Amino acid sequence: MAYQAERTLQDVGDKISASLRAEVEEKIKAVRDALAGSDVTRVRSAADDLERTVQRIGQEAYSQAGTTASDGASGASGAGTGGESDRRGRVPRSLVGVD
Repeated sequence: MAYQAERTLQDVGDKISASLRAEVEEKIKAVRDALAGSDVTRVRSAADDLERTVQRIGQEAYSQAGTTASDGASGASGAGTGGESDRRGRVPRSLVGVD
């Protein structure tokens, strides 16, 4: 989990706030410290905290991507909301009529 969080920071670190980046780095350190010990509960707790924080990276990066759209839309047409495009802005083939 710590490695995955580090990779995520490398990929989108410039798209998130400095405070969130620092929080993720702190949670990564907490997981690594917990892994050095033998308390399984502490490891699980630290990993859960890190996972919740990493999820916020996606939320923040996605919301910032939505605010930079040319039409000023918030990017709220995500999965399950009835939007007509996927995350990359592509229209599904079923809506275009391409088989």
